[in-house]
This record gives sequence, structure tokens and C-alpha cells, in this order.
Amino acid sequence: MKKLITFTLAALLLAPLACRRAADAPATAPAEPSQPAIQAGTVVTYSRVRIDPVSPVVSMKVNGVLVDVQDFLDTSYARFAMSGNVTVEVTVSSGLKDVTIRPLAFGIIPKISGNTFAFTLNRPTKLRLDINGTRGRLFVFADPLEANPPKITDSTVKSVLDFRGIDNSGNSNCTVGIQAAIDWVSQHYQEKSVLLFPDGVYKAGTLNVKPNVTIYLCSGAVILASDDNRDFVLDHHDPKNNEQFNVTAFITMPNSHDVKIIGRGMIDGNGKELHKKFDIDHRCVTVLPRNAINVVMEDVMIRNAWMWHLYFNGGHDIRVSNVKSFTPWYKGCEGGANDGFKLHEGGVHNVSYEDGFIAAFDDAITFGSGAHHCSVKNTIIDLSRASPIRIAFDDGSHDINISNIHVLDNSYYSIFLSDCYPGYKFNPDVPYHDITFSDWIIEGKHKLINFNFYDAATAPVFHDITFRNITIDGVAPKGLIRGGSEERQVYNVTFENLKIAGSYRTSAEDANIAVGPFARDIKFQVTGEH
Repeated sequence: MKKLITFTLAALLLAPLACRRAADAPATAPAEPSQPAIQAGTVVTYSRVRIDPVSPVVSMKVNGVLVDVQDFLDTSYARFAMSGNVTVEVTVSSGLKDVTIRPLAFGIIPKISGNTFAFTLNRPTKLRLDINGTRGRLFVFADPLEANPPKITDSTVKSVLDFRGIDNSGNSNCTVGIQAAIDWVSQHYQEKSVLLFPDGVYKAGTLNVKPNVTIYLCSGAVILASDDNRDFVLDHHDPKNNEQFNVTAFITMPNSHDVKIIGRGMIDGNGKELHKKFDIDHRCVTVLPRNAINVVMEDVMIRNAWMWHLYFNGGHDIRVSNVKSFTPWYKGCEGGANDGFKLHEGGVHNVSYEDGFIAAFDDAITFGSGAHHCSVKNTIIDLSRASPIRIAFDDGSHDINISNIHVLDNSYYSIFLSDCYPGYKFNPDVPYHDITFSDWIIEGKHKLINFNFYDAATAPVFHDITFRNITIDGVAPKGLIRGGSEERQVYNVTFENLKIAGSYRTSAEDANIAVGPFARDIKFQVTGEH
């Protein structure tokens, strides 16, 4: 059946008022005003990001509609929204030999014809396309359709361009103007609660998002960190870390509440440029909510981190959905520590992270210092080094569930890593416990678990840790479970339906996991529920 793409004149006329984008709307009238009918095979293209060149080598069409492929760092990406079934066609002008679409478990097999390959998507997703043997040659971000996105004509919306000192060329520093806009909306939120950023590039230093503010980024909008570290406010100095670096922040929300950052635009930490200019002893977190309450981050891309992408330090009632943390490896990035999603210090709790994508150089997700009642699910992790999950930096975390995770092929550290820097002293009376990993599919050969304590005498206590329905494609290198001392043990660790290289494993020896001192009640079982 041929896919039908329709474009409405109203959508094309209204788009330049806020977020220039081509749109296709349903040709049929909605059944009910509150429940519009969605025609299968709908595609919505996004505005071009002005600071990223269009790829001279790779082009894309989705259901016959041209979708921009743009170059970023040492890779390329394409973004669009969809519903129903769509056909993606990618052409490689320099010649096409082969392509692999990851996650492999999605089972997407492209059809190659000359220099073009095609495949079908039946739902929104995130993909890494390895073309001609080049890892991550193209990333594809297929979002769900936006439901009632803010428009410049809405009574609750205020455009950031209405304020003095702001331009969207990316050529001038707009910190003062953007901060004034945020402050104004915070003060007038009952009248105007949404601060809309139209397409363009907004360069700034540290910005403080005040209470009751919703920031909406149109698909072509980029909030770009300044390339001068003097434009960022010092958040803290980390005396526990032997690197002794100062930590600044780009987007902050200290003690804020009822904050949203949403939309299909980007927050760019300008990490490559900052890393090139400044030493490792002064790094900038891209988004750092500190003790913030009732925070929503949805749909945005946080990219090009100089340090961490998204770092919650304290706070509670946090929802992160369909956020892409995107800083794939580039030559020279080795000095960065651009973790994807970090919950650290202050007892962060009631956290939901779902439908995420993390392409980073360092750890993907980190829990520490009292994080509890947290869930991570439906997420794809693509790392250049380090671990998909890292736990144990300060006193214990508990009630953590991490489910339906795809780990792509190039992370070479352990999937679950517990370690600590020298100088961290854990309280044995505040353990890490009730942590569940379920329904993971891990490409390649990866060590599953490693307890690596710099100082075993001060190691944390772990108990009631469950690994359920974990699949590792290749033969796993040797892992390690151990405690620190008689009072700092690891116990009640269960592996249920652990499958490595095609076989279920029924013992630590069979799973190539060493059980060291002060570790007990390590269980392996295979059930019918897998």
C-alpha cells in the first residue's frame, strides 16, 4: 500500500510564527475534538539546526519526504516525528557497501539497492546506523508526534525574542536578556507560563531557571553554551575527587520548583570548544538542577557536554522522558567525563527516566548518595568507554529499577560497576539495596558486574541485588563480586535467566564471575518466565 503524506495550508502558514517546520496533518476530521484521529504513516520534519552543516555524503527521505541529515562532531544525525508505519530511505553518495542497524535486537534489516538502503519503522525509536563499517556514521531520532505543542499565538506563551538583548544568530552573548525573560515568566506565570524559543541559536553563560517556568524549544532552537568559561557560575569544588576540578553549570535550577524544559530543540554544552580551550580542572555541567522539585524534561536533546549532560543534585519528583544525551566520541574528547544521567548527593528520589538515549564518552547512568525510588526504562545506551550503570559514590541508594535496556556494542567496561574514588568513606549502616536490573540486551562481549573498591576498608554494603532476564551476545570477560570487610559485605545477589553467548548460566563459574571475599548468597536460577 502506498503511504499517503498530506500537508495542510494552515500548518504551513502558522509555522513561521513560532517554530518553522513542515507538517502533515490528518486528512480526515477528528472523531472528537479532544481525540484527533491520526492517519497511519504521518511524518513531521524538523527545522534545520543552523550551526550544523548538512551532510554532503548522506541524505534521507521518510515516506518520500526529505529529512535533513546534519553533521555533528565526528558523526551525522537525522530527526523527525512520526506515527504509523514509515519507510526510511538513506542514500550514501560516496558509495554503499554495507550497513548495520542497531540495536540489533530490533531486527531491522535494510534492503540495499545501489547507493541507497531502505527500512521500515512501525513506531518511534532511536537508532545507530553503522555504514560501510564506520561505527555511528548516522544516528536516527524518530520521535512520537507532539501532542498540543505550545504556539506563539497561545495566550500562555511568551517569545524569548520579545526581550531586549536577545538575538538568535548565535553571534552574541544573550545571557542577560535570556535570564531577564526567565525571571519575567517566573513572576508572571499565572498569565504567561511558557517561554518559547523560536528557531535559531541563543548563546549564553549560566542560566538559572526559576520556579513555575516552562521553557519550550522549537525543533530548530539551540541554547548554546558560551565558549568562555568565565561566563559560567561556579557551582562547587569537588575535594573528594583526586582530579580536584571546579564544577560550573550552564542550565541550573537551584532550589527551584515546577519547572519544565520541553520541545524538540537542543541544549548544547559547547564541550568540544571548551575542552580545547581550557584545562580539565574547570568543567561545566550542561544541565544541573540542585534541590529542585517537580521537574519535567521531555523530548529535548542535551548534547556536546564538557562534563555531565544531566546531573540532579538533590531534589525529588523528577520526570525525564524521550531525552537524548548525545555526545558521541570525537577525537580529543578523552579528557572529558560526560556522563549521561547522574543522580548524586542529596537523596534524589521519586525519579522516572524513560524512552531515553545516551551516547556518551563516559558512564551512562550513575546513582549515588541516597538516590531512592528511581526507575529507568526503555533506554538505549551507546558508550565509548566506562559503564552503562555505575553505583556507589557516597552513602547508600535503594529501590532502584532499571529495565528494558539496550546496550550497543562498543562499551567495554562492566555493565554494572560499583566503585569509589580514594577519599570516599561509606557508612556501613546506610547500604545499597533493593536494586533490580531486568530485561537487558547487551551487544558484544561485556563484563557483567565488577565491584572495584579503591579502599576496601571503607567500601559500601550491598544486598538484595537482582539481575533478571539479562542477555549478553558474546562471551563475557571475567567479572567480580566481593565485599570490603566483615561488616561491609555483599550478599543476596540473584541472577535469574542470565544468558551469555546463547546459553543460560547456572553458576558463578559458568557465568565467568569470580566471587571474592565477604560476598555470600550469590544465586543463579533459570525460570520459565523469560
